[in-house]
Amino acid sequence: MRIQVEVAQKLGDWQSVGDDLLTDLDRLSRLVDDLLLLARADERDGRRVAREPVEMQSLLTNLAKRFATVTVEESLQSLWVEGEQDALIRVVLNLVDNGVRHARTGVVLRAEAEGQEVLVTVTDDGEGIPGPLRERVFDRFTRLDDGRARDAGGTGLGLAIVRELVRRHGGTVRLLDARPGVRAEVRLPRFVDSVM
Repeated sequence: MRIQVEVAQKLGDWQSVGDDLLTDLDRLSRLVDDLLLLARADERDGRRVAREPVEMQSLLTNLAKRFATVTVEESLQSLWVEGEQDALIRVVLNLVDNGVRHARTGVVLRAEAEGQEVLVTVTDDGEGIPGPLRERVFDRFTRLDDGRARDAGGTGLGLAIVRELVRRHGGTVRLLDARPGVRAEVRLPRFVDSVM
């Protein structure tokens, strides 16, 4: 950014430099927010998040409206979990964002009850991730070569944030082969008083 400003000072081309700087500042702001979120999660040392009832089917439906290539498979039942709504939105958004970037045609969201859990899946029809690398992508700052080629602005923190937030909600996350593509599975404990 310093070089951009110095060039603009010499050439007087502030308009294009200003646009580039705003893009860079947005990216740096997201990076700082992500790092702060992970630092706070480390500081919590495994303590769970504040609890409130969150209905996952409506959360998925509302998030899908933001993306032209994302669809939701409707569930006939209410699927309640207990957690922090903003954190759960962040989990799904990070997974959807990854799916949209790597999909050929689209991403499908689904929530369903499985025993005492709510299973949320985010499935894309892209290239997929080789089995040995599926666990590694949850490490902080990990970006696969294909990901680097497609998204020069990424930081490799999105899936690390997903894993941390899901863990704080008492759940698990994993990536599976969708043939084609990847299916992210998030399992969260069902809200026991879910008579809503």
